[in-house]
Amino acid sequence: MRFNKQYFVDSLEIFDMIFLILLQRGCLLKMPIRASFIVSSWYYWINPIKQQPLTQLYLATLLDENADVDVGLIDLRGNPNIEIPERDIYFYTIISPDFQELIDLNAQIRNKYPAAVHVAGGIHASFYPHEVKRYFDSVVIGDGEEIFNIILEDYKKGSLLPIYKNSSKKFQTMPKRHFIPKERVISSLFKSRPEIRATTAFFSKGCPFLCGFCANYEPHQLYRKTIDNIIAEIDYLKSEYSIEGIALVDDICIPLAENQADEYLKRVRHANIYWRGQTRAGVPQKILAKAREAGCLELAFGAESVSPEVLKIIDKRVEIATLKQTIKDCKDVGIWVQICLINGLPGEPENVVEITKEFINEVNPNSVVLCSLLVYPGSPFFINPKKYGITRIDMDYRKYQVVISRFKDIDTNRRNLNFRYENGFSEEQIIEHLLELQNFLTDEGYNK
Repeated sequence: MRFNKQYFVDSLEIFDMIFLILLQRGCLLKMPIRASFIVSSWYYWINPIKQQPLTQLYLATLLDENADVDVGLIDLRGNPNIEIPERDIYFYTIISPDFQELIDLNAQIRNKYPAAVHVAGGIHASFYPHEVKRYFDSVVIGDGEEIFNIILEDYKKGSLLPIYKNSSKKFQTMPKRHFIPKERVISSLFKSRPEIRATTAFFSKGCPFLCGFCANYEPHQLYRKTIDNIIAEIDYLKSEYSIEGIALVDDICIPLAENQADEYLKRVRHANIYWRGQTRAGVPQKILAKAREAGCLELAFGAESVSPEVLKIIDKRVEIATLKQTIKDCKDVGIWVQICLINGLPGEPENVVEITKEFINEVNPNSVVLCSLLVYPGSPFFINPKKYGITRIDMDYRKYQVVISRFKDIDTNRRNLNFRYENGFSEEQIIEHLLELQNFLTDEGYNK
């Protein structure tokens, strides 16, 4: 029999390729699957290191519980050009402003590491999975908490599904921070006490309300960690990072039911930690007083507009009188107050600038955050624009920001208005109102 040297060489090459694929997939020597969560550059923040990527940290902690996975986090905040390491699976958490950036990054990684798999989740992916699926191997709808093990098993078998939908609500795991350097965990987050060594955390997620501008995949749902898990996380942050204060990113940082709020604040008080957060106007003064005793230094309230008509249109369900009383009560018990306003909402009256100035001067908050409206995919404004008099929405996600026009950059302001009204203010008028109010806030010392 004649020896076919070329056949032998080709067979070795095929064997080497199969061996490499099996090795990459962790099928030989029980190699762990290499998985990384990607944090986008967060270009829309002036200080990108101020907030931690809590969602990615939370999910990475959950995945890290699986011994068959080597978990990492690729943090592009403030450094979008870092070298991307080779991994078997890349996980992306997509919000609309990050979509184009992550599409481009996905293409770059595919070109460099063609064997890798790319899985996308997040609010934008949950609302529009088929749009996202065009660029990624799999899409997770809803929270990814209980779906990871299924994805990993399917990955091992080479049979990833195009769509995964998760309905389980675990949300009790403490997000560990060791996936990022310590200097990116700690920041100065308290306006009234900048010397406090602080970090961000979330003890609840979701919101029981659904305002017209808000994109919430599960409206009217609020999930809160148990008080024991909250205290354990506070202790972890204090012992591992010497944290003195926590800036909560919860939509509702104080339980709305008085009996629940009372028990919660009683336990937090003994944790000996300063904290700030956002909550809804209407918290009773006695609860605010207990919050202050429990270490609360600052509270922010989403006023959105000072026009009762606008609040009705956007389904805010907060009375102006209630907001005024809550601000007064906070100041009376010694809590520093910030109010958040949105410029360019539907139904604004002709004198919106004047009445906004009058309201701010009357209630005299410590700080005011003013931004312009962004019509987010998935929000009632986006789903039913005609109801709100919106005639056009720009679908170029590169123009989207998380906080639009918060800072006085005229070029950015003009570039990022992503909608038009049929009969409301024009784009030029909205920008004019924004800049006039921003100048007022700066001159009066509210824009801190």
